[in-house]
Amino acid sequence: MTYGTPDLGTVPRALRPFVGPAFRLLGEELRGLMTTEQAHAIVRSQGFVVVEDDRVADLAARHGLRMPRLVVSEHVLVARPNASAGL
Repeated sequence: MTYGTPDLGTVPRALRPFVGPAFRLLGEELRGLMTTEQAHAIVRSQGFVVVEDDRVADLAARHGLRMPRLVVSEHVLVARPNASAGL
């Protein structure tokens, strides 16, 4: 899953009120703002185990991709079923 953290990454404070509407214009509702702890808790509550949780900026750097100047702090979380949960 992907989620954004409430700090909104490098988006200047003056532009933050426009982030949600901008995402809607792109056809993607920005509803996943949560802390890493909250995201992990949601995943665990559904019977999954977090395998990886990386910031998009870190993934881009790892793969040699250039990041734009304005970045919403987005994470890519990979999870697998928790074997002990019977999934």
